[in-house]
Amino acid sequence: MIFILVRSVKGTHFRIFFYCHAIYKIQLPKQTKPSIFWFTLLVGSCRFTFLHAPRDMHSKNVEALRTLLDLCDSEPDTLQDSWNAVLECISRLDYTTSIPAMTAIVMHGANQISRDAVVQSLKELAGKPSQQVFLNSVRLPSESVVEFFTALCNVSVEELKHIPARVYSLQKLVDISYYNMARIRMVWARIWSVLSNHFISAGSHHDEKVAMYAIDSLKQLVTKYLERAELASFTFQNDILKPFVILMRHSRSERIRKLLVDCIVQMIKSKVGIKSGWRSVFMVFTAAASDELGSIVESAFENVEQGTFYLLLYFHCIFNYEYQKGKNTFGHASRAASEPNENEQDLVHARLLRKYMCSRTVHEHLVNEIFYLC
Repeated sequence: MIFILVRSVKGTHFRIFFYCHAIYKIQLPKQTKPSIFWFTLLVGSCRFTFLHAPRDMHSKNVEALRTLLDLCDSEPDTLQDSWNAVLECISRLDYTTSIPAMTAIVMHGANQISRDAVVQSLKELAGKPSQQVFLNSVRLPSESVVEFFTALCNVSVEELKHIPARVYSLQKLVDISYYNMARIRMVWARIWSVLSNHFISAGSHHDEKVAMYAIDSLKQLVTKYLERAELASFTFQNDILKPFVILMRHSRSERIRKLLVDCIVQMIKSKVGIKSGWRSVFMVFTAAASDELGSIVESAFENVEQGTFYLLLYFHCIFNYEYQKGKNTFGHASRAASEPNENEQDLVHARLLRKYMCSRTVHEHLVNEIFYLC
């Protein structure tokens, strides 16, 4: 019924109709949940853009899209439960304007002048007006921003099902994560509980190129977050690095597992302030050291040949209570190195660790255990 009402409104009258209810909505108490009418109006408005059927699109549908984006810019906190429909609209807008084959069927059958005008309007809306929707996520209250991230993850899931897969929303997830990085850690923990599951799913994509893109995006995001100092008694760094552990343990692709190890090594060498995250770092290296493929084992240690890892192991593993994780890692490495037909380089690394630790004043039982491993 609401969709029929929306379809009956045209041009400027559509805009007036939309904003009359927007004003009504804004006047409601902040704690009031959006009405069913408001939700249905927004969803109906998204359908009225006809981005799902570009062949039948007309100028009035472009006007509906423009009005919707204007509302996202002026009153983003009024959308709430409707974000899924709105972000799906923006995703379809990008798809329609970025794929020549889709652009060619817009307003199919109409005269060339009208078609060109509509296509040009769509391309303009796909630029700054659409990008502003994501920029405005910093203005959303805590509850709404979690809904925004959840909705964008849902849209990204559908994009990844395309053939070929699309990564538009996946990239936007990284962008808005940067924008909202300054939010309090309790809110970020809720956001990350949504993001981590999605990145694990994307990193396990059947298309290796898509999976590698997702992992690289995850690395950029995690590296950015690790630049923030971790507060005492917080272990969020460990949580934010867990997707690497899960992917390392379950990926069947040699290239993916090598990429995961490389990402961890790059983060270590970038000198970000890792604290509680060392637990996940050691879990990744432990998985790499016990990998059935010798190239993965070698890849885990060839990047730290200059002793950087040993230095970090000493100061963080021993004095920050991650000793057991570090010991297990080198235990796997030593056993892998002693296997027949294996490169002796890994065994040399373990012996270098023994030499390094003997040059420092450490507890006798710790030295004895490392000697036993080597």
